[in-house]
Amino acid sequence: MKPWRDYQGKKRGSGARLRAPLTGITAAVVGVIVNLAVLFTYHVLQPQELSGHFEWASALMGALAALALFRFKVGVISVVLASVLAGLALTFLRPVFS
Repeated sequence: MKPWRDYQGKKRGSGARLRAPLTGITAAVVGVIVNLAVLFTYHVLQPQELSGHFEWASALMGALAALALFRFKVGVISVVLASVLAGLALTFLRPVFS
C-alpha cells in the first residue's frame, strides 16, 4: 500500500512544477492577442492615421457583432458570416451612394 501512496504523491507534485511556467506563458499569449486586437481595431477605424476620417460603418458593425455575441448569444460562425456579408455589401454599395 505504501508504494501506491508514494506514486500518487509524486504524480501530484509534478503538476505543481508545471503550473507556474504555463501560467506565465498563458499570460504572455493573452497579452499578444490583446495587443493585436487593439492594433487591428485602430487601423480599421482610423485607416489614414489620425488625419483621416473615422470609419463609422466599421464601428457600428463591430458594436452590432459584440451585441449579437454577448447579449443575444448568437454563434461565432453566424456572426462572422453576417459581418462578412455586411462588409461586402458596404464595400460594393458605398460607391453607389457617394
